[in-house]
Amino acid sequence: MLPVFLVSCSGSDDQREFERQALSPASGFTETDASGALTGNVDPDDWRISPFFQGLVEIQPAFPNPVQTTENVTIEITVIGVEAVRGLNIMVWFEGGHVPSVYQDPSNPLQPGLIVARFSALELSRFGNGGDGARGLKRVLIFDGNDNLISYGDIKVE
Repeated sequence: MLPVFLVSCSGSDDQREFERQALSPASGFTETDASGALTGNVDPDDWRISPFFQGLVEIQPAFPNPVQTTENVTIEITVIGVEAVRGLNIMVWFEGGHVPSVYQDPSNPLQPGLIVARFSALELSRFGNGGDGARGLKRVLIFDGNDNLISYGDIKVE
């Protein structure tokens, strides 16, 4: 019984550490073109899958990245597990606790297969109203409908 308990504690400790890392300031980004192909720097911290969702979800880096304020950002999420993810919420994180949502899918559960999440780069501004507030390096968080962190990554808006 003790080994099972230790494994489950370790899993939740790993998830908490992953969540702590997700709330650190944005730093670096994975460069992609408009079709999602890698074009330059790859940030090894971007778009990792949290311990709770390992083997259940795959995420391709956001594209294009960097993105212009006049463009849309696309994130492709593949749900592998059956009834593995309950809802989807993509948010941009700002220090001080302001976390506006930029994309939601309330499906419960999400069906296995590809989900294409698309939103305007202007929605990455602090209050969702665009302008110069959208420019800069932004930390994007991906949660399920139960507020469990699935992944995170950085998007540069120019």
